[in-house]
Amino acid sequence: MELTYDLTKEDYLAFQLHAAKQSETVKRALIMQRLMGPVLFLLFALVVSWVTEEWLSGLFITFAVASVLWVILYPKFFYGHIKRNVSKMLNESRNDNMFGLHTLVMDRKGFTEKNRAGEKKTNWSGIERVEENEAYFFLFISIMEAYIVPKRVFENEDRQEEFKTLVKSVNFI
Repeated sequence: MELTYDLTKEDYLAFQLHAAKQSETVKRALIMQRLMGPVLFLLFALVVSWVTEEWLSGLFITFAVASVLWVILYPKFFYGHIKRNVSKMLNESRNDNMFGLHTLVMDRKGFTEKNRAGEKKTNWSGIERVEENEAYFFLFISIMEAYIVPKRVFENEDRQEEFKTLVKSVNFI
């Protein structure tokens, strides 16, 4: 099977967000940051009430509402922050071999990726895992690196199923 497609900055950003959302380390960081905000808000209200020696119910209500909003909205901010930083890093250098025209030629032994930088051969045994979301297949070769295959490259559903069958036949997905 051979796939030829244009890999864009948006594709790479989608991969980085997918990898972050799957990472146990990132999930733990999100939980900690999501919980620390409300704890700090409410502790602040408690300390102010203690210092003033007066129960400030308005302050507690304000910080309780802020805490609820923080818990609800923080993940969007968190992943948006990752996306902005990765985007800035990508703008720092040329990245000629990451973006542009890519060709994957696959068989039962592995595949060859061709791009402006040249060719890279990978055996299926070099693939750690394969993940799929609504728009992509990611063939991971490490925790932070994967071959990105946008689903838009498949002419039809049959071609996409052919790809999945090939990958499944080598014990992935």
